[in-house]
Amino acid sequence: MREFVLHSILPCGCVPATSSFSKHYMDRTQPSAILDLNGKTLEEVQHKMKRTSSVRHNLNKATRAGFVVHRFEWKNFLWDIVDVNTSMKERQGQRMGSSYLDQSVEQRRPANTFLPMEVPACPLHHAWSFGVFMPKPGHKQGEFVVDERLVAYIHGRRSGNLAHMSMILGHGEFLHFGIMSLLVYETVPWLLSGSRETQGVEGYWYGHWVSGLTTLQDMKRRLGFEPMFLVQG
Repeated sequence: MREFVLHSILPCGCVPATSSFSKHYMDRTQPSAILDLNGKTLEEVQHKMKRTSSVRHNLNKATRAGFVVHRFEWKNFLWDIVDVNTSMKERQGQRMGSSYLDQSVEQRRPANTFLPMEVPACPLHHAWSFGVFMPKPGHKQGEFVVDERLVAYIHGRRSGNLAHMSMILGHGEFLHFGIMSLLVYETVPWLLSGSRETQGVEGYWYGHWVSGLTTLQDMKRRLGFEPMFLVQG
């Protein structure tokens, strides 16, 4: 099985990239699901991600329904994030944890001001968020009118040469539109943009290869992710 080498010595002087992963994810008996971006063009990666008819169907269905994907500042959409988190009591055959379901009104409350996109201090170690949005004129986050509703999100991190999804979740009401395929697919152009925040990213991590129900593993495979052992370099 292939290996993905996570660089542990980086010029930024930050904590080594491997600190973002527990030994659980570096376990040689548990391969990770990784999309190989190293040396690849956007066209090559997107062709790989769309090679199955099911993915193409999901992308077309979600796009025709009017869903769009873009980056967002996490604290600006706390209300919608809670709605996504609490929309299903069970996912992948398991009950959702209390950290998702037992969220108070206080946790729903957005920031007192609508925040600009945060610029990370270190381009090699930072958090990022992408979401699937549906147009909804007049929709609010607290007192702020945003005119769109967040229905799925990835809250991710960059750790050196690897971008990884810390959380990926969609609202149960809209999953049948194929929004999760659209979400993962539409983050790749940013990861391969060569921007300050993404230059040098060589892999995209989607948890363990075997996790949840077989439908999740099938989704990873269809989107071009492969089982790889994550190793420290």
